[in-house]
Amino acid sequence: MATDPNEKIEGLERPNTPPMPLPGTGTDLGGADRQPAHVVKLYMSQCVEGGWVQDTADGRTIDVDTTFQYVVNLEFESPEKAKAFMARDDIDQISGTMAKTMESMAQETLGLEIQRDFLPESYPDGQIPKDVHNGFTPNTIMDMNIVATDFIGVMRATYPDLGLTGATVDEGSVNQLPGCYFGIPEDKAAIPASPEETANAGLFRNSNSLNL
Repeated sequence: MATDPNEKIEGLERPNTPPMPLPGTGTDLGGADRQPAHVVKLYMSQCVEGGWVQDTADGRTIDVDTTFQYVVNLEFESPEKAKAFMARDDIDQISGTMAKTMESMAQETLGLEIQRDFLPESYPDGQIPKDVHNGFTPNTIMDMNIVATDFIGVMRATYPDLGLTGATVDEGSVNQLPGCYFGIPEDKAAIPASPEETANAGLFRNSNSLNL
């Protein structure tokens, strides 16, 4: 990514960042970051035009798009509602619709993030982080949570029986990669066994490959 569209980035390497969880492994049950039992994670992977430039051996440049991976925390009114959601026969259709809707609503904001990444004014201290690919800039965090609020309004109107109360973007889940990387969609993740019988589980969704 570059400060202006014409600035070249020497080489093109996959950032040294941890991958998103594999299908069915997106649970978070312990430690200080433990999610409440009424949260279900929706894993997003969407491609946005531009962001990387690769120099070729023959002197040409190739534009490379950016894949944004991030998690949307779906909040339910109770653990029972979260469990009921995970147990639905049509969870694949619903979560696919959720992913497609979030992708559409977030696309413009993620395009702005590409421009913000390497602008010093995007950061409170005016310092560009060493690895900008592991997080959103502050304004994008704010914008993405506004998008998530609008998104959950649409989902509540579309599926009033689910018991959805809110949605936020997990700031620690952000990962930007050069190119378009699409995961393997999973029908649904199993609810992990625990003494609390928590319904905190993850849905791994490739929003670009689901056939709805």
